[in-house]
Amino acid sequence: MKRTFLLILFTPMMFLHAQDTIPVADIFIACGSKYFSDNETAQPAMVVRGKFCGNMYYWTPPVMGDSLTQQAFRNDLPFTGRAVDFDLDGNTIGAYTFENGYLQRLEEYSKGIKMVELVFINGIPHGAQTENDYQGKLQRLLTFHHGMLEGPFYMVRYQVDQGLPDCVMEGTYHEGKEVNRKSTCSD
Repeated sequence: MKRTFLLILFTPMMFLHAQDTIPVADIFIACGSKYFSDNETAQPAMVVRGKFCGNMYYWTPPVMGDSLTQQAFRNDLPFTGRAVDFDLDGNTIGAYTFENGYLQRLEEYSKGIKMVELVFINGIPHGAQTENDYQGKLQRLLTFHHGMLEGPFYMVRYQVDQGLPDCVMEGTYHEGKEVNRKSTCSD
């Protein structure tokens, strides 16, 4: 009897959790167009950026520092939850967290390794944004405060064509300006 009771108790919670994550194809913008442009390959979906030339929308791959302020909808309501993008083999290549229709977190993966993590407050960069290499090693970090560079940064720059080892630049930003920088680069 206890086993049956526990199963009934936990089944609704598992069902609710499963509803929180939906495919990127189910997310739209106010005009009814898709929020994501997904070519169903190993590349994560592109994100709607806004209008150009009147009423035409455009989509691009997101990068560090981008503001992604188009509101997302599902069933004609601002979307709150997690949308996921999968490659043809069913591997997660993108995960997108929304609150009240606005992007709060974007994660991109390659072969199970997190390559990109961008954090936002209502689509505006806020917090540490990172890019990693294919081994998961940090290659770039930028920190934002309400869309402005503020806090630590870190970048690895490849110098293969010059026959030099990779160099590292690190430091901090204050109010969008570099205030402290250390570098192993020979520029």
